[in-house]
Amino acid sequence: MDLFINPGRLHPLLVHLPIGILIFAFLLEALKRWKKDDTLNSAVGLALLAGALFAVASVVTGLWLSGEGGYDEVMLGRHKWLGGAMAACSVLLYLSHQRVFGALSRFYAPLLLLSAGLLVLTGHYGGNITHGADYLFSHPEDAALVVNDIEAANAYETVIAPILKEKCNSCHNPSKAKGRLVMTTREGLMQGGKNGPVFDVGNPSESEFFRRVHLPESEKKHMPPKGKKQLDEEEMKLLEWWINNGACFDCIVGTMEGNEAVQPILDKYTTSGTDITAIRARPVDAAVLEKLNAEGIRAYPLAQGSPLLIVDLSGHQGLSRNTFRRLKKVRKNIVELNLSHSDFSDELAGQIGRFPNLNKLQLQKTMAGDATIRQLAELKYLGTLNIYGTRASDASIDALLSIPALQRLYTWQSAISELGINRLQEARPLLEIQHQVNEDIFGESKLNPPLITAGSELFVDSVVAYLATNFRNASIYYTLDGSEPDSCSTLYTDSVVIRESALLKAFTHKTGWEDSPPVEKAFFRAGIKAKRATLAQPPAEKYKGKGAASLIDLEKGTAVFTDGNWLGYEGMHMTATLELERKEEVSEVVVSALSAPASWIFFPRKLKVWLSEDGRDFRFAGETALPGEEPGAAPDMDYFRVAFDAQPVKYLKVEAASRLKNPDWHPNPGGKCWIFIDEVLVN
Repeated sequence: MDLFINPGRLHPLLVHLPIGILIFAFLLEALKRWKKDDTLNSAVGLALLAGALFAVASVVTGLWLSGEGGYDEVMLGRHKWLGGAMAACSVLLYLSHQRVFGALSRFYAPLLLLSAGLLVLTGHYGGNITHGADYLFSHPEDAALVVNDIEAANAYETVIAPILKEKCNSCHNPSKAKGRLVMTTREGLMQGGKNGPVFDVGNPSESEFFRRVHLPESEKKHMPPKGKKQLDEEEMKLLEWWINNGACFDCIVGTMEGNEAVQPILDKYTTSGTDITAIRARPVDAAVLEKLNAEGIRAYPLAQGSPLLIVDLSGHQGLSRNTFRRLKKVRKNIVELNLSHSDFSDELAGQIGRFPNLNKLQLQKTMAGDATIRQLAELKYLGTLNIYGTRASDASIDALLSIPALQRLYTWQSAISELGINRLQEARPLLEIQHQVNEDIFGESKLNPPLITAGSELFVDSVVAYLATNFRNASIYYTLDGSEPDSCSTLYTDSVVIRESALLKAFTHKTGWEDSPPVEKAFFRAGIKAKRATLAQPPAEKYKGKGAASLIDLEKGTAVFTDGNWLGYEGMHMTATLELERKEEVSEVVVSALSAPASWIFFPRKLKVWLSEDGRDFRFAGETALPGEEPGAAPDMDYFRVAFDAQPVKYLKVEAASRLKNPDWHPNPGGKCWIFIDEVLVN
């Protein structure tokens, strides 16, 4: 009904049309003059007519919309006058082009330039009204601040203001104060809007702010408006914590109450010198990575769903400035750069500075020398540097000491002397330096556990796992049955082929050294691939993954439950039905679930399975009760089995029963809790 009550609401739709049409007309005019092709004249005239008509319509609807109020009067006035001038100029431009008035046609070229200028200025002020005066030069990646000690930080400036800036200020700024509410200043927040105060410090849950936030997104009064970036659960927790502390603008985090409930979130605002979670980088398009890999530059994400990248140029011969220029688009995303055993030299030292967020740099066995080390002082995140077997000498000591975040340094077989190492160690006693290993001095030393890598921990037929250690002449022993490995277990050679669900455990062994602690990784076989899956209840809109397909796509979710692979249900159970390709003998169902009590996410209370041959009549097959979390439980991901007698079926119904409410020991006892499910495997 709003459309008929106030036609001004059409302004945001109409205002973009004259911009695009007039720009198209300008381009046609330029093409006509360049090609000296008068056949384009009629097309130019049509575009100018359409642009003029829509410009006039935009002005009329804009004047109507301005009557709603809530806009900065000065900026609105400028936008009105410029918009009116642009519409008038576009009409005159069309009349001049058509030679309606002989005298006017002489001013066609000046009117063309004037229209272009007015178009830019009008759009600029319109954008300022809509998004705020600093929108053009703001950087989304700078929305969150990171500090060395969150406990000593101002809660509003460090935690709350960045959230409001990103999610609220585009509609509630001095230029566009919807509901007469300004949220860009302390005074505006305290004053509130036409509906009164924004925050009720006496009863935060009843605040107008939270009432609007928790309305369905389809509701007109929902905040932020539908289509704009919504507040996530962590941001709402932080805002509620701040309001519970009296919406204090000058409070220090460490002095506030209720910090335990939000501590895991607050920890994300704290960084040590090498905390790469402090790095803000835009996501990288998959096509960009594909192009780099096609060009021989191995580039891949640091972790699934992470915008941060590892670039591996190890062994690369023929490095040049052009090689590093190809990485320009992703330079701020690169946190690890491996140049080991390549032909990198001091001639390319200046290229390292292209990557301001480097956390790990491997230069071992290259021609890098002191000139390269001098280029590293500006890398504020550089925590690990490997210059083993390089030309770096004692002349690099001062440069190494100037790297602010350096924590680990590998200098074996470099030109750095023992005196240089002693100087480094005296100046930076916490710096871990591995210059040489003398077993006669150190005796028995401890090994690091091996690294386990595989294409996926979920598979249908088989998967190949690889074990690796960075210790020369060390051996790796492993088991696949979950038992603890020892030197009598299977000796690793080149790979491990896994054909059944298994728990791979491995450790590193070397004579004269203490064995490494064991490391383990679970692999699960989906012996029977489901054809399709359906859900009885839709998941929460914010955590809907790929819908039912997320349960059978064999793409494992990570501990970051917003990675797009999890299905989240708040205060309700999940029931899914799986259809197999054909009737199969089934004896087991495995469900993958997530637990993160600090985020109100718990493992299901129970898993139940029903079987059917026709998809209509289901018979109960079995159930498994899951252990409950203890107070202080850390985030965890696990697989849970429901076993039953083997029987031929084509359909399976799986229910993940939620505990529905947070336990008594939770910071919000009795509040609705979540379950997160990402895979259902059938064997």
